Amino acid sequence: MTMDDGRYEGHDDRYSLVLRIDVGVAGVISGDIYLGAAYLASVRTAPGVRVTAAAGRWAAVGQDELGATATGELAVAGVADATVSIRLDQPLNGLPVDGEITIAVHRVAAELRELGVEVETEVGVQPPGPVLFQGYRGGCANPLRPLDSRCPTPVCRRRFRDRPSPGTTRRSSRYSMI
Repeated sequence: MTMDDGRYEGHDDRYSLVLRIDVGVAGVISGDIYLGAAYLASVRTAPGVRVTAAAGRWAAVGQDELGATATGELAVAGVADATVSIRLDQPLNGLPVDGEITIAVHRVAAELRELGVEVETEVGVQPPGPVLFQGYRGGCANPLRPLDSRCPTPVCRRRFRDRPSPGTTRRSSRYSMI
């Protein structure tokens, strides 16, 4: 049994990690590191390094929101759940240098990313009608869900809620995307 491609999440007593394993298509493992809800940095297998199995140890590169970069190492061990270790040789937005961050993660979705979409329309004004995108019809009420069932858009789970504000109707949705 091997780890499946998808999105994994976990945390330790200080950091949280969203890990994306994409062996089947891009051959890349990447992740975003947070301190609480605050984004710190992203790390990925180094360019030119093709990941052929979800478990292993690879050269890695990282970048923080300030633009600083670092090289280091990314290691993933496990089967269904995993332990991820990240070691950087330069500082990135408060992450330890030459110290290892080790976080246990578990698979949360087959989709690599979650995307938030918010559409706001004015009360009493008709929302726009369907639009054509790459030959497929889509609409405003659910912008990522095609009206045309032939569309191969890789949208899966969707959470929807209405949060009206004075004079507007706001629809917020979160989509898991491949």
